[in-house]
Amino acid sequence: MMLVDDKRIIALINALESNGWKNAGFSDQVIEWYFAEIIEFVSVWSPLGKKLYMVLLINELDYPKKNIVEIGFSLVPCNVSNTFFENIYLKDILQTDLKKFCESINSKALHD
Repeated sequence: MMLVDDKRIIALINALESNGWKNAGFSDQVIEWYFAEIIEFVSVWSPLGKKLYMVLLINELDYPKKNIVEIGFSLVPCNVSNTFFENIYLKDILQTDLKKFCESINSKALHD
Protein backbone atom coordinates (compact mmCIF):
# COMPACT_ATOMS: atom_id res chain seq x y z
CA MET A 1 0.00 0.00 0.00
CA MET A 2 1.42 3.35 -1.00
CA LEU A 3 1.22 6.75 0.63
CA VAL A 4 -0.58 9.40 -1.42
CA ASP A 5 1.54 12.52 -1.17
CA ASP A 6 1.02 14.09 -4.60
CA LYS A 7 -0.76 17.45 -4.19
CA ARG A 8 -2.83 16.83 -7.34
CA ILE A 9 -4.20 13.54 -6.05
CA ILE A 10 -4.83 15.11 -2.65
CA ALA A 11 -6.72 17.99 -4.35
CA LEU A 12 -8.89 15.48 -6.20
CA ILE A 13 -9.57 13.49 -3.01
CA ASN A 14 -10.49 16.72 -1.19
CA ALA A 15 -12.83 17.71 -4.03
CA LEU A 16 -14.58 14.34 -3.86
CA GLU A 17 -14.92 14.66 -0.08
CA SER A 18 -16.50 18.11 -0.56
CA ASN A 19 -18.93 16.71 -3.11
CA GLY A 20 -20.62 13.80 -1.41
CA TRP A 21 -17.92 11.15 -0.96
CA LYS A 22 -16.12 9.80 2.11
CA ASN A 23 -12.62 8.42 1.62
CA ALA A 24 -12.76 4.84 2.90
CA GLY A 25 -9.04 4.30 2.31
CA PHE A 26 -7.13 1.93 0.11
CA SER A 27 -9.15 -0.93 -1.32
CA ASP A 28 -8.13 -4.47 -0.55
CA GLN A 29 -8.76 -5.47 -4.16
CA VAL A 30 -5.99 -7.34 -5.92
CA ILE A 31 -4.58 -4.89 -8.43
CA GLU A 32 -3.26 -5.28 -11.94
CA TRP A 33 0.40 -4.52 -12.62
CA TYR A 34 -0.51 -1.22 -14.32
CA PHE A 35 -2.47 0.04 -11.29
CA ALA A 36 -0.55 1.77 -8.52
CA GLU A 37 -3.43 1.62 -6.04
CA ILE A 38 -7.22 1.69 -5.70
CA ILE A 39 -8.81 4.16 -3.28
CA GLU A 40 -12.37 3.42 -2.22
CA PHE A 41 -15.01 6.08 -1.57
CA VAL A 42 -18.50 5.74 -0.11
CA SER A 43 -21.30 8.20 -0.87
CA VAL A 44 -22.60 10.34 1.97
CA TRP A 45 -25.18 11.91 -0.32
CA SER A 46 -28.23 10.07 -1.61
CA PRO A 47 -28.08 7.23 -2.31
CA LEU A 48 -26.06 6.67 0.86
CA GLY A 49 -23.42 3.97 0.85
CA LYS A 50 -22.82 3.75 -2.89
CA LYS A 51 -19.19 2.85 -3.65
CA LEU A 52 -16.79 4.58 -6.00
CA TYR A 53 -13.32 3.33 -6.86
CA MET A 54 -10.53 5.76 -7.78
CA VAL A 55 -7.79 3.84 -9.58
CA LEU A 56 -4.29 5.31 -9.80
CA LEU A 57 -2.85 4.23 -13.14
CA ILE A 58 0.85 4.08 -13.93
CA ASN A 59 2.77 4.76 -17.11
CA GLU A 60 3.05 1.24 -18.49
CA LEU A 61 6.34 2.10 -20.21
CA ASP A 62 7.95 2.94 -16.86
CA TYR A 63 7.04 -0.38 -15.24
CA PRO A 64 8.10 -1.60 -12.69
CA LYS A 65 8.28 1.99 -11.42
CA LYS A 66 4.87 3.16 -10.31
CA ASN A 67 4.78 6.64 -11.86
CA ILE A 68 1.12 7.63 -11.70
CA VAL A 69 -0.03 9.39 -14.87
CA GLU A 70 -3.80 8.96 -14.90
CA ILE A 71 -6.74 8.32 -12.60
CA GLY A 72 -9.78 6.27 -13.55
CA PHE A 73 -13.13 6.02 -11.77
CA SER A 74 -15.33 2.94 -11.60
CA LEU A 75 -18.38 1.72 -9.71
CA VAL A 76 -17.09 -1.83 -9.93
CA PRO A 77 -14.30 -3.14 -7.69
CA CYS A 78 -12.63 -4.61 -10.70
CA ASN A 79 -9.17 -4.56 -12.21
CA VAL A 80 -10.38 -4.05 -15.75
CA SER A 81 -9.76 -0.56 -17.08
CA ASN A 82 -12.74 -0.75 -19.46
CA THR A 83 -15.03 -0.39 -16.43
CA PHE A 84 -13.90 3.22 -15.96
CA PHE A 85 -16.63 5.76 -16.64
CA GLU A 86 -14.43 8.81 -16.06
CA ASN A 87 -10.69 9.45 -16.37
CA ILE A 88 -8.39 12.37 -15.74
CA TYR A 89 -4.68 12.75 -16.40
CA LEU A 90 -2.61 13.68 -13.37
CA LYS A 91 -1.10 16.64 -15.23
CA ASP A 92 -4.60 18.09 -15.84
CA ILE A 93 -5.97 17.98 -12.28
CA LEU A 94 -4.87 21.44 -11.13
CA GLN A 95 -6.13 23.06 -14.36
CA THR A 96 -9.53 21.37 -14.09
CA ASP A 97 -12.62 22.77 -12.37
CA LEU A 98 -12.78 19.97 -9.82
CA LYS A 99 -16.28 20.91 -8.65
CA LYS A 100 -17.59 20.37 -12.20
CA PHE A 101 -15.50 17.21 -12.52
CA CYS A 102 -17.08 15.86 -9.32
CA GLU A 103 -20.54 16.86 -10.56
CA SER A 104 -19.87 14.79 -13.68
CA ILE A 105 -18.82 11.82 -11.54
CA ASN A 106 -21.91 12.24 -9.33
CA SER A 107 -24.25 12.41 -12.31
CA LYS A 108 -22.92 9.03 -13.47
CA ALA A 109 -22.36 7.38 -10.10
CA LEU A 110 -25.29 8.59 -8.01
CA HIS A 111 -28.00 9.18 -10.60
CA ASP A 112 -27.81 6.14 -12.85
